[in-house]
Amino acid sequence: MTRVRQRDSPSPERKYVAATYHIIFVDIVRYSRRKPKAQYDVVTALFSIIRKTLAAISRESDCKLLPTGDGVAICLQAKSESPGEVISFISKFAAAVERWNDSQIRKLSDEGRITYLVNLWTNKAAAFGFRMGVTQGTLLQYVDINGNDNLAGTAINDAARLLTLAEPNQVIFSETAMRSVRDLDATGVDFRRLLSRSIKGQNFEGWQLVGPKGISSSSIGPDEEEFHVNDGLDDLPHLWIRTNHSDPKIFWNAVDAEKRGGPGCLNRFSASISGASAGVRLPCGVAAG
Repeated sequence: MTRVRQRDSPSPERKYVAATYHIIFVDIVRYSRRKPKAQYDVVTALFSIIRKTLAAISRESDCKLLPTGDGVAICLQAKSESPGEVISFISKFAAAVERWNDSQIRKLSDEGRITYLVNLWTNKAAAFGFRMGVTQGTLLQYVDINGNDNLAGTAINDAARLLTLAEPNQVIFSETAMRSVRDLDATGVDFRRLLSRSIKGQNFEGWQLVGPKGISSSSIGPDEEEFHVNDGLDDLPHLWIRTNHSDPKIFWNAVDAEKRGGPGCLNRFSASISGASAGVRLPCGVAAG
């Protein structure tokens, strides 16, 4: 008879190991709106981009990845160079997502591309937006119910809550994580302080990362950039929005037309648009993809 060797079950007597980590919590924007096959495609793309980016900064072998369904908590054990690696990871990750999305959006029809840019999701391609929350703190390494090494700690929970402050393609740091990066005097990186918000009964103050290519630098909250087009005139056949920004990527955040400017017309956007000038022609009443 062949004896099947079972994996050792966790022992209550086994001690945990504590260490300081940098946590980058990333999730996919509007993941749940997609059909199951589309969810599979975008999360598979996310995992692949994360692993390739970790390999690019030589941290793939000593990084803990905690999948969360529609995202991942990326836990880098702290070293003297770790704050710089966090920025390097975010920059390379955002650039890789941008390249991936460009390849996916090309597969769509003109109408499909407009629909994706407005809604930031589609079932017809694996393009996706992301949000990030970044913290730093002590985590406890333990053996979970499956016999695998796992991590637990408040810093992971805080990173998950910070990313809820982010708009699509934005990165929000805790104050501790922000200060560890700011002390490096990294070129091309800055932070914008956000107003404190209550999340699950706890006040959170975030710091929005500004600067790296591929990261949306649009303001959050009362200082958010707004473009009012034909306000109150919902019978026009199209909206024409034109602006000028330095970011090389278009990031749209669609706002509920019914509440903002009348049925069928999207007349308020927060955007980061490339080039000397760029225009996007949007039909009224664009439907979700």
